[in-house]
Amino acid sequence: YNQSFICCIITTVLNMFLMTSPPQHIFQEGGQQIQLPSIMSHRLVGIMDVFRQLESYITLDTSRIFTISLLQHTQPQENSPGPTLASQYTIWYLDKLEEHIKSGEVCFAPLRKCFVRKHQMAPNFNAELYTNIAELQALAKMLGPYGIKYMGEQLMERCERQVHEMLSIVQENKELLIQLRACTMDQFPTGALSKSLKRHDQFMASCILVGALFNFRRLTLAALKTVVAKRAPF
Repeated sequence: YNQSFICCIITTVLNMFLMTSPPQHIFQEGGQQIQLPSIMSHRLVGIMDVFRQLESYITLDTSRIFTISLLQHTQPQENSPGPTLASQYTIWYLDKLEEHIKSGEVCFAPLRKCFVRKHQMAPNFNAELYTNIAELQALAKMLGPYGIKYMGEQLMERCERQVHEMLSIVQENKELLIQLRACTMDQFPTGALSKSLKRHDQFMASCILVGALFNFRRLTLAALKTVVAKRAPF
């Protein structure tokens, strides 16, 4: 047998599984919902267990092959035609959260430590299922520190855009805000001036979105900390 050929085959199969375009095994329900991290992780472990059986028949270091292949998929980009696992989950999670938080369908529940739907019949995104502690830990285990770091960077870029939008609204209302500061103790002028503010609803929506995204970042970092502590308890 040719050991290098077998290593190449294993790497190719793993890449096909992780980067099939369109990723039918990753997305479900017509592309609206990404596969749960726990299910995706379970399927990936199953494929790896199959390849580990080869070690009983030939001299092969499958752990090294898996480490190299999976490490590539914790990065945002790779020298291959398809997207990486980290990029697919990052884009999907952040897009869904931003979309449904802006529409008011989803909010953060501190006591439950996850995002929840305000209405149980909200379409396309089961926030409780995808952002609970178990699923985020499965996501952190699958993406690793590099993948979670990339997700955090993308999240911060979205927050930065929202902050710039908020600053533009403040500049647009600069004169009114100066007048409001001058009469904060008088409720009648304050009420009249407040009604004259432009795009105040958009300002509040941006504030809510930024706060929600920071909460999601805190949840993912907490999940990563738990996973790392289990793998390297020192």
